[in-house]
Amino acid sequence: MTPLRLISYISILLLIINSLLYLKSFSRNSKAFKLFTIFIVFTLVIQSTFLILAINRINNILLIHVFYIIQFLLLSAFYMEIINSKRITTIIRVLSLLVLLILLVQYVVFPELFVSFNMTEVLLTSCSLIFYSALYFYKSLEHNKSYSFLNSGVLIYLTGSSLIFATANFTSLISREIMSVLWVLNSVLFVVFQLLIMYEWKRSLS
Repeated sequence: MTPLRLISYISILLLIINSLLYLKSFSRNSKAFKLFTIFIVFTLVIQSTFLILAINRINNILLIHVFYIIQFLLLSAFYMEIINSKRITTIIRVLSLLVLLILLVQYVVFPELFVSFNMTEVLLTSCSLIFYSALYFYKSLEHNKSYSFLNSGVLIYLTGSSLIFATANFTSLISREIMSVLWVLNSVLFVVFQLLIMYEWKRSLS
């Protein structure tokens, strides 16, 4: 078994545990908590499907588009709920709509992108979420620090993942060994993300 496959199994296991933990507390928590719980369960379904497709050597590119768009929508809504500022909430709403509009125009003009990896989609959605995460840290200096570990996980994973996918654009200039290390690193960052989500539940959300 390759290191990447092993880490993928660990990621699925952590996603299952987090899904069960957050669903256990679903009914008695806030709208923000419920949005993030939906995000975790959605991620579990998508990541499990990714793994099954990879094992069977089936192309998953359409599913990647679905994942990035739904992740963006759910986490944007989550940040609009937890940031206690009407001005910043408006900024997030406007920026999110702008990102979706840009992607819509791009897919209408270049429909071939549906069957290829779209770096613009990855960077636009991820960088926007990184910005929202940074805004939350800024506002949390003034108010309570709930969701701080969870938000740290979003910031660490999406920043690292974005850098790795940006690097993947230069695959032809990078050896296969280095690319393998980068994909393993991306998977490790995802495991760290899930561990921070788990710790957030244990610390303040259980």
